[in-house]
Amino acid sequence: MRDSRIDFLRFLGLSLIIFAHVDPPNWLFQLRNFDVPLMVVVAGLSFSKASKIESYWGYIWKRVRRLLLPMWLFLCVYFVVLNGVWPSHEWLELKHVVGSYALLGIMGVPYVWIIRVFLLVAAIAPGIASLNRRIKDNRTYLVLLAGIYGLYELLLIVSLEASRDSAVGKLLSLVVYYAIAYGLIFALGVRLPRLSQRQVRAVFGTALGIFLALGLGAGAVGQAFPDLQAFKYPPTAYYLAYAVAVSSLLWLAINPILGTLKRFKRVETFILFCSRNSMWLYLWHIPFVEVFRALDYSNIGVKFFLTYSCAALLTWGQSKLIRLAVIPKLRSDGLRRNVKLILTG
Repeated sequence: MRDSRIDFLRFLGLSLIIFAHVDPPNWLFQLRNFDVPLMVVVAGLSFSKASKIESYWGYIWKRVRRLLLPMWLFLCVYFVVLNGVWPSHEWLELKHVVGSYALLGIMGVPYVWIIRVFLLVAAIAPGIASLNRRIKDNRTYLVLLAGIYGLYELLLIVSLEASRDSAVGKLLSLVVYYAIAYGLIFALGVRLPRLSQRQVRAVFGTALGIFLALGLGAGAVGQAFPDLQAFKYPPTAYYLAYAVAVSSLLWLAINPILGTLKRFKRVETFILFCSRNSMWLYLWHIPFVEVFRALDYSNIGVKFFLTYSCAALLTWGQSKLIRLAVIPKLRSDGLRRNVKLILTG
């Protein structure tokens, strides 16, 4: 059984990420800056619902098939098409092609970094699940996460500047910092269904207080409430506190939201489709975003609508083609499962 709460939150996070890529006004760009952490919270929520116990490498291989292989397949198609229509594009330079397949995000296609985040989280997810099972008390669990985050901030203070001075340091920063920060967000998502309303409100209040304190405190040395984007790479307290506050608030409000959506069956159906096919919907939005940027088209509403609807239409067509024309012709059950996992929702 699917959880409509998870489907809605995944749909919302994905929609806001796509919205960010159509270059909205700065104030809207800043407001939606909880989208990636929300998607990691959703990954934690989904993980907490899993009933099947898998081996560590079995789980990792499943996530690779679900995340990395579709991305690589998409990049192969994308680079071939890009070479045909715009052979001088900088993304076709070897360093950018390699950077794209390596999911660096600092070279080549910039949209791939989020896949690195999910793979890093997947690598430590079984350990987080074990921790979640062992610590029964919610307060102890949350205090432990806060303590680990404090150590993470100390690590940043000690090593962030040094890591920028060498290639190895930069590479480590793309792995270690993101794994710890988003791993903690994932850990919160895993625990969220077990928290009482009062405890979720406490998480919301604490995160909001930290965000407001840091935002207002920044005014003493410069601009109050500076851009969240400046604290995103790697994620630090100002950015993460905002994301946790909004994500926990959404969890508190999710049932009333879903109650309202039940009146609109077609909207519910579309949300379910987007949630089930989020990976390929995300991938197919990339070329449309780049087309609008190349055309220097400025109408945000039109760009968002066309980017989203065209990506959704391509995703729907791909899913139908694979399910109706390809999978029935495959004789191996394993091959059918893999094709379905890689090429559909």
